[in-house]
Amino acid sequence: MGGIIMAGIIQCDSITDGSASKVVNEIVDTSSNQVCKAWVNWNQAGAVAIKSSFNINSITDTGVGLCSFSFTNNMPSTNYTTVGGTTGGDYGMARQHLTVRYKGTSGFSGVIGWAHESASGMADYDNNSIVIFSN
Repeated sequence: MGGIIMAGIIQCDSITDGSASKVVNEIVDTSSNQVCKAWVNWNQAGAVAIKSSFNINSITDTGVGLCSFSFTNNMPSTNYTTVGGTTGGDYGMARQHLTVRYKGTSGFSGVIGWAHESASGMADYDNNSIVIFSN
């Protein structure tokens, strides 16, 4: 049996889940393990800068292909999962990689590099991203 489909906008200050009223921006349960706890997209080449982020307070350039980040709100433990990637540079068929090498509750550090056959190195790319999941 088909239903009626309507398009529109709901605008309100709070919503109730039946037991308690919640402010609209609290509807997403950020304590859930299914929600990303932090993410960042940044430029490591030239002027190092965060392009866009959530729960990332700052970035520090610690050398070619090296960077460290601090969280706005600490992770509950160092048992969080990171997934990252990078694009940029002109290394032909080289595999580009981003690896997290230190994880702390207040931040993490990473290595950006490339590898091709018998050669490899670290590099500063202009488009890097990491997402972080934690309990």
